[in-house]
Amino acid sequence: MILLYKCHDITTCEINVNMETKEVSIKNLTDKQADLPFYKGLNPTFTDVMDLIKSRCIPMTRDELPRILRKMGLNKYDPIEIIKRTKGKSLSDYHSLEIEGQTIEGDYEIPELLGNQHKFILNEER
Repeated sequence: MILLYKCHDITTCEINVNMETKEVSIKNLTDKQADLPFYKGLNPTFTDVMDLIKSRCIPMTRDELPRILRKMGLNKYDPIEIIKRTKGKSLSDYHSLEIEGQTIEGDYEIPELLGNQHKFILNEER
């Protein structure tokens, strides 16, 4: 599986993950540390990559999570399936995380998934 970490829709890091052997390799495509998912010089582990995937998902503690998952066509919380739909986008930054060739098209933009909740979240962050 190849993950594409992006900033403003520009790929800044390619993360190659073998889900069977749990081997990981990365290719940084920028020198800007703020636009990378891992510190330069770090050799991320499989656990590091899975933590990154989870960090780019809607939190498990989110109010109305079952409704949000249903809107995405999911019966359970599955970080990889969530990333396939949301591209790991967040309301709080310009980064995203895509699984190369595995994006599931649909109306999975975060504001639409959250409904009126996103207005509260945006006001809370200010």
